[in-house]
Amino acid sequence: MSKQLLDTLLDKDPKVRLKAVIKVGEIRDIRAVDRLMNTLDDDDQAIRERSAWSLGRLKDLRAIIPLIEALSDEDWRVRKSAAWSLGVIGSSDAVENLGFVLGNDVNWRVRRECATALGRIRNTDIVEPLVDSLGDEDWRVREAVMKTLMMIGYPAVDALISALNSGQPTIRDRAADVLGAIGDIRAVSALIDTFDMKNLNNVSSDVIEALGHIGDARAVEYLIKMLKKGDDSTRYTVARALGTIGDNRAVKILVKTLKDEDEYVRSRAAEALGEIGDPRAMRGLLKALDDKESYVRRSVVDALGEIGDERAIKPLIDIIKQGDNFVSYRVAIALGKMGEPAVRALVKFLKTQSEESIHHTIRALGYLKDRRAVNHIMPLLHHPEPHIRSQTAWSLGEIADKRAVPMLIGLLLDDSKDTQLVACEALEKIGTPEAKSAAEGWRKRQ
Repeated sequence: MSKQLLDTLLDKDPKVRLKAVIKVGEIRDIRAVDRLMNTLDDDDQAIRERSAWSLGRLKDLRAIIPLIEALSDEDWRVRKSAAWSLGVIGSSDAVENLGFVLGNDVNWRVRRECATALGRIRNTDIVEPLVDSLGDEDWRVREAVMKTLMMIGYPAVDALISALNSGQPTIRDRAADVLGAIGDIRAVSALIDTFDMKNLNNVSSDVIEALGHIGDARAVEYLIKMLKKGDDSTRYTVARALGTIGDNRAVKILVKTLKDEDEYVRSRAAEALGEIGDPRAMRGLLKALDDKESYVRRSVVDALGEIGDERAIKPLIDIIKQGDNFVSYRVAIALGKMGEPAVRALVKFLKTQSEESIHHTIRALGYLKDRRAVNHIMPLLHHPEPHIRSQTAWSLGEIADKRAVPMLIGLLLDDSKDTQLVACEALEKIGTPEAKSAAEGWRKRQ
């Protein structure tokens, strides 16, 4: 850094000083630290703000005390910039002051920056003030505080457990969120203790979700009771938590919940059964394929795919036959997880069906990635409909069998540009020298 630039920090013109302050921060020359600390007292707000920022860029410990003092500046932008720099420098000497400003500053932007700075420093001495700030009036500050507590992790657990007894629901619920994210089993008993089993509708959804994230089996019996008696919102959240925990004890009640009066609860129960993956759920799930709501049927299809039981193959293919396009896409994915038995059934089905059914069947065979399907689907590269040709090319790319290369190369001359692109991408996936050369040539011609 030149002496001229350093001297410019003392120029009488505030515009000149401001440019110099910014330049010093950009080049990060520590020879400017003393001058920058002095400019924190400049009469111009913009200069004070950028001086604080530049000191953070320089990361010199000599700036800690002046930056702490700048946390009291009359302008919120200076205070915010000072908080950012203290976090970047990362000295624990600033923790107490940042915690105080977090709890007392009138500007939410400053409070949020203090929370973020404390997350960078990660000093465990500040946990209790952070927990108190979970009740901040501004959601953006609360989000920043939560992230910081998550970064601190296990050392914050005891204070968060204590916060579950807070008289402020916001603090209690956010503490539960953080405990769920940290995943420490020490929190399980405390979370369960917050349940009001006489009035299940008073149970916090955040507490339920936290128990799901932690995944401890001790919560299952309590959650099952809530699934039987809670309101719609509670039942939905409980079903999700039981799926996340994955305990087989929940299968029976979740199967019953597939008949719940609320369609969203039914859908979530199906998803939970898929996550648990127990074949005992098959009978209930197969019946639920007739649910009147299409998004419930879609969740049921997904669950059947996750369980992977061969008994689902024929009912799933029947959905494709019925032309339920909203669900058929998911059927293709589900069948793609079921291996050889699904390949045989899909190939047989492929020969007799409508155009739309063919599309979903080819997609399913692509997800299966079974080379036995190649000879059965390659002729469809000549289908009169471009979307069938494109789907066939995509599936052949997923299967990645070199037998498809000559016909895919021919498809690079298709009337449809979209089909050409899919064929090119399929050749790139197959990756033989011949396939790569043809794909490269096509891309150069575009």
